[in-house]
Amino acid sequence: MNWWKKLLERKDYLLDQVADFSFAEGDQDQYYDLKKVGLEKQLGPMHDKFDHAIIPFVLGGAVDVYCFPKAKGGTAFATMELIHPDGSGPIPNEMGTYELVAFTNHKPKANQVEDSAFLEMERKLGGLLTIISQHAFLSSLEPGETAEIPNEDGNSHYLIFDKYQPKRRPFRIGNQEHGLLLIMEVHKSELIFARKYGTHKLIEKLQQAKVYPSSDVDRKPVV
Repeated sequence: MNWWKKLLERKDYLLDQVADFSFAEGDQDQYYDLKKVGLEKQLGPMHDKFDHAIIPFVLGGAVDVYCFPKAKGGTAFATMELIHPDGSGPIPNEMGTYELVAFTNHKPKANQVEDSAFLEMERKLGGLLTIISQHAFLSSLEPGETAEIPNEDGNSHYLIFDKYQPKRRPFRIGNQEHGLLLIMEVHKSELIFARKYGTHKLIEKLQQAKVYPSSDVDRKPVV
């Protein structure tokens, strides 16, 4: 998926799309509580500590990333700002509107040091989730798609997308059904394999190797 340049060129338009809503504070608080309940049914209890972005996502900043350390598959990081109280949000895909989720095998600890593996993954995945969240308001992102996102050192992050539904029941906010889109970082050779043979074939291999859905790439490629 070659949309990195498109995202940069349309940043002003993107800000209009994300920020074009206004709800009473009470509605936002109530919706947050409903969304938290829905996420915890999918991911387990939410960690009680998280950092708000200095510049809110609706004003062009980073998304707030919420941690679920007891999720099936590792520690989950999820967004909570994409779906709005009126049900609108990202351009709908096959699941409708959705929030994003990504995983690491590292766990939060009471006394994290600044260079800990967990904090490193939290920062990296937070950045990737912000980029994907921005693009989700420009075009539909479907399970099974792939993306290559350049980073500051001239290399790239290689990503695959998948529908995340671990308990075979939909993600709900109150009575409304939505979706969770998994973002998983993979090796370059794995991305090439997914584009040639299908992302579902790569996911089968990742599951067999017991590395799905973690974005930790300090492992050997499965292809």
